[in-house]
Amino acid sequence: MSNGLVIYQPPNGIGEAMQQEIHSKWNTIDDALIYVLKKGLAAMTPPHIAPPLIDPHLLASASPQQYSIMYGAFEAWTSYIAEDLAELSAYLLQCENEMEQIAVHIREKIRETAEKTNTKKPSEDSIKDRVRIDPRYEELLLSHQQAKQRHIILSERREKYSRGLRLLSRNLEIRGEAAGLNGPRRPL
Repeated sequence: MSNGLVIYQPPNGIGEAMQQEIHSKWNTIDDALIYVLKKGLAAMTPPHIAPPLIDPHLLASASPQQYSIMYGAFEAWTSYIAEDLAELSAYLLQCENEMEQIAVHIREKIRETAEKTNTKKPSEDSIKDRVRIDPRYEELLLSHQQAKQRHIILSERREKYSRGLRLLSRNLEIRGEAAGLNGPRRPL
Protein backbone atom coordinates (compact mmCIF):
# COMPACT_ATOMS: atom_id res chain seq x y z
CA MET A 1 0.00 0.00 0.00
CA SER A 2 1.34 3.39 -0.99
CA ASN A 3 -0.42 6.61 0.08
CA GLY A 4 -3.63 4.65 0.58
CA LEU A 5 -3.54 3.34 -3.03
CA VAL A 6 -3.58 -0.44 -3.42
CA ILE A 7 -2.06 -1.69 -6.66
CA TYR A 8 -3.41 -5.09 -7.57
CA GLN A 9 -0.79 -7.73 -8.35
CA PRO A 10 -2.65 -10.69 -9.88
CA PRO A 11 -0.97 -14.06 -10.22
CA ASN A 12 0.99 -14.25 -13.42
CA GLY A 13 -0.56 -15.80 -16.48
CA ILE A 14 -3.72 -17.69 -17.14
CA GLY A 15 -4.81 -21.08 -15.92
CA GLU A 16 -3.92 -24.34 -17.55
CA ALA A 17 -7.51 -24.93 -18.65
CA MET A 18 -7.55 -21.58 -20.48
CA GLN A 19 -4.16 -22.35 -22.04
CA GLN A 20 -5.52 -25.67 -23.34
CA GLU A 21 -8.67 -24.01 -24.65
CA ILE A 22 -6.69 -21.34 -26.52
CA HIS A 23 -4.23 -23.88 -27.88
CA SER A 24 -6.92 -26.27 -29.11
CA LYS A 25 -8.74 -23.39 -30.81
CA TRP A 26 -5.69 -21.90 -32.55
CA ASN A 27 -3.74 -25.10 -33.27
CA THR A 28 -4.80 -25.38 -36.90
CA ILE A 29 -1.59 -26.27 -38.74
CA ASP A 30 -2.61 -29.93 -39.04
CA ASP A 31 -5.97 -28.90 -40.52
CA ALA A 32 -4.16 -26.82 -43.14
CA LEU A 33 -1.81 -29.68 -44.02
CA ILE A 34 -4.72 -32.13 -44.30
CA TYR A 35 -6.52 -29.66 -46.56
CA VAL A 36 -3.49 -29.58 -48.87
CA LEU A 37 -3.29 -33.39 -48.87
CA LYS A 38 -6.99 -33.64 -49.76
CA LYS A 39 -6.26 -31.44 -52.77
CA GLY A 40 -3.92 -34.19 -53.94
CA LEU A 41 -0.73 -32.35 -53.04
CA ALA A 42 1.32 -34.77 -50.97
CA ALA A 43 4.12 -33.41 -48.81
CA MET A 44 7.42 -33.35 -50.63
CA THR A 45 10.21 -35.64 -49.58
CA PRO A 46 13.79 -34.41 -49.59
CA PRO A 47 15.30 -34.60 -53.09
CA HIS A 48 17.32 -37.72 -53.79
CA ILE A 49 20.18 -35.61 -55.09
CA ALA A 50 22.77 -33.66 -53.14
CA PRO A 51 22.17 -29.93 -52.69
CA PRO A 52 23.59 -28.35 -55.84
CA LEU A 53 26.64 -26.18 -56.25
CA ILE A 54 27.66 -24.33 -59.39
CA ASP A 55 31.11 -25.14 -60.64
CA PRO A 56 32.31 -22.41 -63.06
CA HIS A 57 34.46 -24.94 -64.94
CA LEU A 58 31.47 -27.23 -65.39
CA LEU A 59 29.35 -24.35 -66.70
CA ALA A 60 31.84 -23.81 -69.51
CA SER A 61 32.14 -27.44 -70.51
CA ALA A 62 28.96 -29.21 -69.38
CA SER A 63 27.08 -31.45 -71.72
CA PRO A 64 23.32 -30.96 -72.19
CA GLN A 65 22.80 -33.97 -69.89
CA GLN A 66 24.97 -32.41 -67.15
CA TYR A 67 23.03 -29.14 -67.48
CA SER A 68 19.77 -31.05 -67.14
CA ILE A 69 21.00 -32.79 -63.99
CA MET A 70 22.20 -29.50 -62.46
CA TYR A 71 18.97 -27.73 -63.39
CA GLY A 72 16.88 -30.58 -61.97
CA ALA A 73 18.84 -30.51 -58.71
CA PHE A 74 18.38 -26.76 -58.33
CA GLU A 75 14.67 -27.04 -59.14
CA ALA A 76 14.13 -29.94 -56.74
CA TRP A 77 15.83 -28.20 -53.83
CA THR A 78 14.17 -24.85 -54.56
CA SER A 79 10.74 -26.50 -54.56
CA TYR A 80 11.45 -28.54 -51.44
CA ILE A 81 12.62 -25.50 -49.51
CA ALA A 82 9.68 -23.42 -50.75
CA GLU A 83 7.25 -25.98 -49.30
CA ASP A 84 9.13 -26.02 -46.00
CA LEU A 85 9.03 -22.22 -45.90
CA ALA A 86 5.27 -22.28 -46.50
CA GLU A 87 4.80 -24.66 -43.55
CA LEU A 88 7.03 -22.49 -41.38
CA SER A 89 5.03 -19.39 -42.33
CA ALA A 90 1.79 -21.17 -41.41
CA TYR A 91 3.27 -22.26 -38.08
CA LEU A 92 4.50 -18.72 -37.37
CA LEU A 93 0.98 -17.41 -37.97
CA GLN A 94 -0.41 -20.01 -35.58
CA CYS A 95 2.12 -19.08 -32.86
CA GLU A 96 1.45 -15.36 -33.26
CA ASN A 97 -2.31 -15.83 -33.02
CA GLU A 98 -2.08 -18.07 -29.97
CA MET A 99 0.33 -15.65 -28.28
CA GLU A 100 -2.01 -12.75 -28.98
CA GLN A 101 -4.98 -14.65 -27.51
CA ILE A 102 -3.01 -15.42 -24.35
CA ALA A 103 -2.09 -11.74 -24.08
CA VAL A 104 -5.74 -10.71 -24.56
CA HIS A 105 -6.90 -13.05 -21.79
CA ILE A 106 -4.19 -11.90 -19.38
CA ARG A 107 -4.96 -8.22 -20.04
CA GLU A 108 -8.66 -8.89 -19.60
CA LYS A 109 -8.03 -10.74 -16.34
CA ILE A 110 -5.93 -7.86 -15.01
CA ARG A 111 -8.57 -5.28 -15.98
CA GLU A 112 -11.42 -7.27 -14.44
CA THR A 113 -9.52 -7.83 -11.21
CA ALA A 114 -8.58 -4.16 -10.96
CA GLU A 115 -12.23 -3.16 -11.47
CA LYS A 116 -13.55 -5.72 -8.97
CA THR A 117 -11.07 -4.71 -6.29
CA ASN A 118 -11.31 -1.02 -7.14
CA THR A 119 -7.53 -0.77 -7.54
CA LYS A 120 -5.29 0.97 -9.99
CA LYS A 121 -4.65 -0.98 -13.15
CA PRO A 122 -0.93 -1.73 -13.67
CA SER A 123 0.96 0.18 -16.35
CA GLU A 124 1.08 -1.10 -19.91
CA ASP A 125 4.74 -2.06 -19.49
CA SER A 126 3.89 -4.03 -16.36
CA ILE A 127 1.07 -5.81 -18.19
CA LYS A 128 3.38 -6.63 -21.12
CA ASP A 129 5.92 -8.06 -18.69
CA ARG A 130 3.24 -10.24 -17.09
CA VAL A 131 2.19 -11.49 -20.50
CA ARG A 132 5.78 -12.31 -21.47
CA ILE A 133 6.42 -14.35 -18.32
CA ASP A 134 3.31 -16.49 -18.75
CA PRO A 135 4.72 -20.04 -19.13
CA ARG A 136 2.73 -20.90 -22.25
CA TYR A 137 3.49 -17.52 -23.80
CA GLU A 138 7.22 -18.08 -23.16
CA GLU A 139 7.00 -21.53 -24.71
CA LEU A 140 5.28 -20.12 -27.80
CA LEU A 141 7.74 -17.24 -28.00
CA LEU A 142 10.64 -19.70 -28.05
CA SER A 143 8.92 -21.85 -30.69
CA HIS A 144 8.22 -18.72 -32.72
CA GLN A 145 11.86 -17.65 -32.49
CA GLN A 146 13.12 -21.08 -33.58
CA ALA A 147 10.70 -21.22 -36.50
CA LYS A 148 11.60 -17.67 -37.54
CA GLN A 149 15.31 -18.53 -37.43
CA ARG A 150 14.74 -21.58 -39.64
CA HIS A 151 12.63 -19.42 -41.95
CA ILE A 152 15.42 -16.84 -42.29
CA ILE A 153 18.06 -19.49 -42.98
CA LEU A 154 15.91 -21.39 -45.49
CA SER A 155 14.84 -18.18 -47.24
CA GLU A 156 18.47 -17.38 -47.95
CA ARG A 157 19.10 -20.93 -49.14
CA ARG A 158 16.07 -20.77 -51.44
CA GLU A 159 17.29 -17.45 -52.84
CA LYS A 160 20.72 -18.99 -53.46
CA TYR A 161 19.15 -21.90 -55.37
CA SER A 162 16.88 -19.51 -57.30
CA ARG A 163 19.95 -17.53 -58.38
CA GLY A 164 21.53 -20.81 -59.46
CA LEU A 165 18.46 -21.64 -61.55
CA ARG A 166 18.56 -18.22 -63.21
CA LEU A 167 22.28 -18.59 -63.91
CA LEU A 168 21.83 -22.03 -65.46
CA SER A 169 18.86 -20.86 -67.49
CA ARG A 170 20.77 -17.87 -68.81
CA ASN A 171 23.82 -19.99 -69.56
CA LEU A 172 21.67 -22.48 -71.48
CA GLU A 173 20.17 -19.62 -73.46
CA ILE A 174 23.62 -18.27 -74.34
CA ARG A 175 24.90 -21.72 -75.32
CA GLY A 176 21.81 -22.30 -77.47
CA GLU A 177 22.33 -18.97 -79.25
CA ALA A 178 25.99 -19.77 -79.82
CA ALA A 179 25.02 -23.11 -81.34
CA GLY A 180 22.27 -21.48 -83.42
CA LEU A 181 19.55 -23.48 -81.67
CA ASN A 182 17.41 -20.64 -80.35
CA GLY A 183 16.86 -18.65 -83.52
CA PRO A 184 17.36 -14.89 -83.57
CA ARG A 185 17.47 -13.14 -80.22
CA ARG A 186 14.39 -11.13 -79.34
CA PRO A 187 14.85 -7.49 -78.44
CA LEU A 188 14.33 -6.61 -74.79
